[in-house]
Amino acid sequence: MPAFVDRLGSLFPDVSGVRELLRSALGIEHFVRLSRDDKVAQAVSLVMAAQTGLWHRNADGSVREGSEPVEPALYDHKLIASELRMLEVEERGWTSWFASESIEPLELTYETLSSEPVETTRLVLGYVGARAVNVPSVGTARLATSLNKDWAERFNAELSSSLK
Repeated sequence: MPAFVDRLGSLFPDVSGVRELLRSALGIEHFVRLSRDDKVAQAVSLVMAAQTGLWHRNADGSVREGSEPVEPALYDHKLIASELRMLEVEERGWTSWFASESIEPLELTYETLSSEPVETTRLVLGYVGARAVNVPSVGTARLATSLNKDWAERFNAELSSSLK
């Protein structure tokens, strides 16, 4: 965020304050913060996507973003731990940034968005003041499988045993 704000500031030198800069440059009036409750599951998903080359599938199962054929994923505790640390640092950074700018964003979780995508989209649209629209059905398929769960459980077990 700091590099992005610095760049905007160089494009709009007469505007002061991050919030006013975002409003002036991009028309941003409202903020939505999407986070994930289960950071280990998120770290596992990131490692799997990086290893397999598959980031998103269309609802019909075809590749939306990523490589085809998909490479196999191999469990790697160090990679998951590294992603987890990065996610935790980012989370603290966003918490700090919102607080420093006195911004109270609409707080959403990945878990809610993935379980109630249409309702969550309507909530966001209402929050930003958009007029009523017909929200289409979800166009992506869930990537997580039992392997994601297995990796998360294994990681958590290894983490617990290393703390004893």
